[in-house]
Amino acid sequence: MFKKIITFFLSLISSTNALGDQKSIVGVNMGGYFVLEPWITPSLFYQFLDKKQGEVAFDSYTFCEILGPEKGNKWMKAHWNKFYTEDYIKDLSLKGIQRIRLPIGDWTMNPYGPYIGCMDGAE
Repeated sequence: MFKKIITFFLSLISSTNALGDQKSIVGVNMGGYFVLEPWITPSLFYQFLDKKQGEVAFDSYTFCEILGPEKGNKWMKAHWNKFYTEDYIKDLSLKGIQRIRLPIGDWTMNPYGPYIGCMDGAE
C-alpha cells in the first residue's frame, strides 16, 4: 500500500510549488502512520483508557508490547489501510504539497523486540 501511495503522489508532483517558485519546497509531515503517537492517532490508544500502570500504551513500542504480535498487527493493518488513502494524497497534491516527510521506525527494516509480528506489513 505504501509503495502505491508514494508512486501515486510522485506522479502528481510538479517541478514548482503552487506559487510557481522553483526555490521553495512545500511539504508536510505525515506522522502517525508507521510511528505511532497518541496525539496524532488517538483512536488507536482509546482502548488503553482506564487501564492500570503497565497496561497503557503510549507509543509504537508499548503498543506492540501490550497487545502482542497477533492483536497488534491486526490493529496496525487496519490503521494502514484507512489512515492515509490515495484520495488524501491526491488532495495534498492539489493543495500544492510537493514533499512528504513520512517517519518510519528502524524496526520496519529489521524488526526486534515487541515489533516482531506486530508491525508485519509495514515494509
